Amino acid sequence: MSGEMRTMPCRACGCPVLFAVNPETGRRIPLDARATTYTVHVVDGVPTIKAKTTGADRAYVSHFCTCPDGQQFSKSKPNQGGA
Repeated sequence: MSGEMRTMPCRACGCPVLFAVNPETGRRIPLDARATTYTVHVVDGVPTIKAKTTGADRAYVSHFCTCPDGQQFSKSKPNQGGA
């Protein structure tokens, strides 16, 4: 098996996503394959971008945060019917 991560299109918006397993729950979580992430360090009390993350240890953002239709897949959807 290859160590390469494959992407697939989101069923809602079509953007490329990849899936990883949450070790705490055992459930798969969609990750945004395109979102730019940065490492932030506090330097002299100021949050500072240290370096863009790359390679095998790259950080990813949950696709639920970037998908315009992410709520349709969320298990904790807000009440649509009102009180």
